[in-house]
Amino acid sequence: MTVTYTIRTPDDVVAVATALSGAWFRGHYKAVGELTPRVFRRDIAQSPAAKRERFIELATVETFKRDAVALADDPIPERGDWLAELSLMQHHLVPTRLLDWTESPLVALYFALAGDPESDGELWAMNPAALNEAAGVGYALPQLGRNRILSFLTQEPFYEDNPAGLLATLELPVRPVRPAAFEPIRAFPRMIAQLSEFTVHPRPSVGNTIPELLPDPRDLVRYVLPAACKRPLLELLWALGVRHHAIFPALDSVGRQLVSDLGMPPFARQAPPTASGPWP
Repeated sequence: MTVTYTIRTPDDVVAVATALSGAWFRGHYKAVGELTPRVFRRDIAQSPAAKRERFIELATVETFKRDAVALADDPIPERGDWLAELSLMQHHLVPTRLLDWTESPLVALYFALAGDPESDGELWAMNPAALNEAAGVGYALPQLGRNRILSFLTQEPFYEDNPAGLLATLELPVRPVRPAAFEPIRAFPRMIAQLSEFTVHPRPSVGNTIPELLPDPRDLVRYVLPAACKRPLLELLWALGVRHHAIFPALDSVGRQLVSDLGMPPFARQAPPTASGPWP
């Protein structure tokens, strides 16, 4: 079981931020106790779409690619640039097998604090090189195109109907079943602002999740942030310049931060529809 500590005070924040050099961090505004990419989470697996589609991950990728050409503000990756396609999807909130991490503990803390104020949050700190050693890609962060295991994990969603063909193409004797870490090209301003990193995951299997692969607290540790401590710690981050529009550099983020700073409601509340029509 992953060793878990509690963050309550500014001193705790400083201790985490200064003690874990070289770690990657991830924050959840609700303490869920697991590290599972969204496409593999229960709400997706049990959704009506998953019941209709045998290969829900492949269907999601193909649907997004079909519509993105006309609608995307960002450049569309060339077909066959597997990682760029998944990164673009992740950037636009589509469920993928990528899990976002950051080099900055303060950015991860923001994500752990800025959500549901009634729930405990959590912060994870991981040694990415140790994960890659456990995954068999070497004790390092290799370039994606030069490592066959990382290449398989990134391309696997596009070959769900023919994984054996992908294994043969990459000359892999067995199917990789463990997640691995890599440093992406930071193709969007948000990725630069957040110091983004990624892990890429196969379909989860017993014994092969990140907490199971990294039992040593020197490689993976978890911190709980009690709900009662969230607001004062979030105000500390604001004072340090870690705010929504700094992490999400876009014009609508400036407006969101202003609303938050001024204590205004995030949107105008309308009366519910009446029996006679949509307006009261």
